[in-house]
Amino acid sequence: MTGIGSPIMPNMQPPDDAGHHDRTGHMAAPSSLEKSPLPSPALFDKITGQQKAVDLLRASSRRPVHAYLLLGPSGLGQRELWRGFAASMLCPQGGCGKCEWCMKCLQGTHPDLTEMENTGLALSVDEAHDLVRMAQRTPLLASWQVLVVQDIARAYLAAPVLLKTLEEPPLRTIFVLTADSVPPSLATIRSRCLTIELALPRLHRHQHDTEDPTTPHTPQAQSRVPVASPAEDHLWDPWISLPSRIEPVGSSIATMADELLATVEKSVTLLAARQAEEIKEYDDHEASTGATNRTLRNRTLERQHRELRRERTLAFRKGLLVLRQTYEEQLIEIAHHYDGKSPDSFPPSRSYRVKALTSAIDAIDSTAAQLIRNPNEALLLQALLLKLANV
Repeated sequence: MTGIGSPIMPNMQPPDDAGHHDRTGHMAAPSSLEKSPLPSPALFDKITGQQKAVDLLRASSRRPVHAYLLLGPSGLGQRELWRGFAASMLCPQGGCGKCEWCMKCLQGTHPDLTEMENTGLALSVDEAHDLVRMAQRTPLLASWQVLVVQDIARAYLAAPVLLKTLEEPPLRTIFVLTADSVPPSLATIRSRCLTIELALPRLHRHQHDTEDPTTPHTPQAQSRVPVASPAEDHLWDPWISLPSRIEPVGSSIATMADELLATVEKSVTLLAARQAEEIKEYDDHEASTGATNRTLRNRTLERQHRELRRERTLAFRKGLLVLRQTYEEQLIEIAHHYDGKSPDSFPPSRSYRVKALTSAIDAIDSTAAQLIRNPNEALLLQALLLKLANV
């Protein structure tokens, strides 16, 4: 786990009006900050499609809670969100967007902003204890310090340590956690945070919508476009049951890969049907009027191809997340049994099991990362299943 920021400067002291918790669970802001205008929108101007999250963080900076959870797949602007929020909290003027301290926050170098990420397969117990100690320190310049912990969903063994800190938060520390999903076993950690669910990219429009190539794709417009829901949850049962069924046999691996890909195919059938209807409407209109617009039709086909590819990728990613959670649940069960102790103190069989499970999760995450390259899905899945068969 690494922290990114300036070295500690012990001679610098935070302002005397640092915040404290009130009876509602909020942290009472210094009077100068609570009465100041909302942070400058310029702090968030690199973020697209997340206007709701931006508005919530800007408003919350005037009366912050002790922990926030940014929930959504990576690549949705999480880093820009937490850095803009940090500037809102750490800038002496409440997030002016112009001063040296705002710039340092946006660059990730403010001494009271620490960005932490896992260097191993998952956040370890020792790293969680380091985080707790860091949370107890006094801010160097501002009224608060902001600690960012990425991919909290992988805090399998460290969850009990983190939970205690979130239940008894330090007065001058604000946590920002990120996760693409939170398994039920970590629901208690989520309950201690203000959860901000990030908007997914636009997948497709409703059946009778048509796209005007001249329409600007502003963040505000994108945030109003409905996002397609995945197929019914029962479609993902083959992914859930996979760990108990998988065998290291070539024919079995291929069959299971086909079975999993079938769930992905089913999840995009609604979109494919809507796209076919949209093209049929174009063709029917041309046949009835005699007017043709090949350029618009071709643009529509190209857009549909991108939409279908994007939807398939999201469906594939959902299946991988469901599969990952089955291994996470086993890790959480072991962690609870040993009450947050280091895996080094586990019996050999349990320690080996922890390593095997974390390796499986790492393999799943590696597979998900390769989806951006538009790979051969069947071969990608078979390679993953061969690795998981040995867990």
